[in-house]
Amino acid sequence: MKQPSEKSFTKASYICIVLVFILVPVIFSPHFAPWVKVPAWIEKTYLADNFVLIKSAVLRILVIFAVLFWIFSMIKRGAVRFAGSPFYLPIVVFALLFILSVARSISILISLSYLFDFVTFLILFFLVVQQFSKEMTRNAVVWIVAGALPVSIYGIMQHFGIDFVEWVQKALMGRRAFSTLGNPDFLGGYISTLFPLLFALLLASNKSVKSIFYLIAGFLFAITALSTYSRACWIASAAGILLLILFIGVSNLKLNWRRIALFFTIILAAFFIFNMEERAFARKSTESQSILLNNQYVNREEIAAARELSVSGRLKDIFSTTEINNAARLYLWGSALKAMGDYPYSGSGPGTFDYVFPKYRYNEPMFLRGKFKVPGHPHNEFLDVGVSTGIPGLIAFLWVVGSVFVRGVKSSKVSLNGERIIFAGLIASFAAFLINHFFVSPTTPTYAVMWFLIGAISIYSASPVYEERQPEESSKSAIIKNVLAVVSILSALLFIWFQVTEVIADSHMDRALFYKDQKMWRESLEEFESALKLSHDNVKYIGEKGNMLDAAARSLLPPRKEVFDEALRTHLRAAQLNPADSYTWERIAVLYAEKSGIFGTGQWKEAVDCHKEALRLNPYSPLFHYEYALTLQSSGDKKKAEEEFIKSISLYPYETRTYTALGMLYLESKRYTDALKQFRKAIELVPENYVAKQKMKETEEKLK
Repeated sequence: MKQPSEKSFTKASYICIVLVFILVPVIFSPHFAPWVKVPAWIEKTYLADNFVLIKSAVLRILVIFAVLFWIFSMIKRGAVRFAGSPFYLPIVVFALLFILSVARSISILISLSYLFDFVTFLILFFLVVQQFSKEMTRNAVVWIVAGALPVSIYGIMQHFGIDFVEWVQKALMGRRAFSTLGNPDFLGGYISTLFPLLFALLLASNKSVKSIFYLIAGFLFAITALSTYSRACWIASAAGILLLILFIGVSNLKLNWRRIALFFTIILAAFFIFNMEERAFARKSTESQSILLNNQYVNREEIAAARELSVSGRLKDIFSTTEINNAARLYLWGSALKAMGDYPYSGSGPGTFDYVFPKYRYNEPMFLRGKFKVPGHPHNEFLDVGVSTGIPGLIAFLWVVGSVFVRGVKSSKVSLNGERIIFAGLIASFAAFLINHFFVSPTTPTYAVMWFLIGAISIYSASPVYEERQPEESSKSAIIKNVLAVVSILSALLFIWFQVTEVIADSHMDRALFYKDQKMWRESLEEFESALKLSHDNVKYIGEKGNMLDAAARSLLPPRKEVFDEALRTHLRAAQLNPADSYTWERIAVLYAEKSGIFGTGQWKEAVDCHKEALRLNPYSPLFHYEYALTLQSSGDKKKAEEEFIKSISLYPYETRTYTALGMLYLESKRYTDALKQFRKAIELVPENYVAKQKMKETEEKLK
């Protein structure tokens, strides 16, 4: 039997890397059309939680296979060979600072998952530099663009109302396409990063069939970009294409002016077709929703929303500082800068922005209050790096970016015309990535493209310089080769098993959450236990299990003390694993208070201590002050309770239940005038507040 050669293993590694860009963008958690007969729990899969996990798992598995084949190729060659790169030094410095930020993270368990992905991307970059030639890089670019076409086509289908999946996101996104990436901004970032590469392939193509294919792909990319309604995508796409034209040189411009003109014609045609479809949809929406019902028009707000979601409407507000999305971003950026000031040296740790942001959450302008949830990232890649890794980490990241641009632009000027176009496309795509992600956060497929681009620019910048060492052929070297092969295979199998179990565990948690929503507590508990058997220290699973037990404890009649105790034990375990999570401490405090109130356990001190810990971690949460006030009121400390209610109102003056609770406190204290004011404010905010209405009548009777 013929044994695989060195070239076979190298080709296998290359295929694994190419598969990263074909499979990772399109793969998502299983969810099926209504006509497919599947178990009930699958029909309500929590897709939003699984987009990143399933893509990361596939990415890691493919990269570990690529590494395995690369190691086999070196074993087969009988020599250790490494290609140099001008970007090794800044990347190594950035990697060391990234690792330091994980070690000093305020939540190491959260940051570790980001470290795994970061290491995977670094390995991807390293493999590209080690194995790819310029020809292989160009072929890989073709596959990357081709791999984006299914994503693009599916996004267009979504926009036009054709979808075989009942997406959880659809109710929130409306006509905004998100395809298999889970978010319109993610899709926009992915498409805008690849747009300059597609344009470069068109200009470099010398075959008419390929040129037609690239023009069709350009038309589809343009429709997809418009369907996302992502202004960051539009800005980045336009900037990337203009930079490509700038970088390719005058001679290439003269040679390809017809193709450039044709490409822009295709883009304009896509814009006009999309604009016509928008107008038709707006007319149809208005006609269908302007039906008289009891002599009144229905859904006026929906009609207005349908009219507002348009390309022209989005462009009109692109520089507005009062438009809700722009204002929210500006506030997030300001908060990120403050967080960098609080964690200047090593950052708060990757993935921890939602832990540090609540400190600044309720200082936003009044018109933003309650308009957006606590985000996981500041919607700016540079600020995200600064918050995560500190100012030194941000400087190192800028060093990487600057090195790529400076080296790339200098080298592109001396490249041959054919190479220069592809080289310019790589640089322009890298620029488009950075421009887009100045406004939004990247996702797994886009990060993979970014690190491929850095590796490809390294290859085009200079011919690889190899350091090769020929080992002595002896029985000892043969043993070393075999041991290396066995260790590599076992490590790969262990790593793959870890990824597979992570996905299986998450599917158990999905089922547990579904059963929780159906109030099927026993079934939900069984699924949580199955998930925790596979990932016993997963703080996310433990926290969700505690939330389920918490909900069960509140719903069971009569209340069962053992369920409260189990919920407390679970949340305390989560707090032990991740003591920086203020929300876990708040849940524990509420459980202690409820136990004390229902069963008379007298654990008010424990409840107060946990409230204080939650407020120490997150002193600007109106919810925490509100719940702390309820605990103080129940324990008899009415004066302190009043102070906490007032703090909650000062942080967020739009919550009707806070005014209602404060009014009831005043009513108990026989401060009827003060109570009446609070009840009136509660009803002013929510006229349907039945409790406030009843208590206001009672207070008015007391005053009479």
